[in-house]
Amino acid sequence: GLLTFVRIGNQMHAALAFDGQVATWNIAGTGRVAAEVGRLLRAIGVAKTRGSRFKDSQSWRTAAATLRDRLIPEEHAIDPQQLDELIIVPDGPLW
Repeated sequence: GLLTFVRIGNQMHAALAFDGQVATWNIAGTGRVAAEVGRLLRAIGVAKTRGSRFKDSQSWRTAAATLRDRLIPEEHAIDPQQLDELIIVPDGPLW
């Protein structure tokens, strides 16, 4: 499968090509994506200079799920068991 994100102006769009079909959608709340990416990066410890980057807490999982739900609405979610591979092409704050 191929999942592509494209930022056009102040909007983000996504396209998912999978199993011979293509689905496209607008990312709701595009203005919040950068903040959610930042929250996830902090939760996994990217800014840390000492100690473990991945914390034992579940905060990074919660942040990741929030971002995933914003980027891939439930009606476009696919079962990972159906994929041999998924190529993701980021743009804008996802890059």
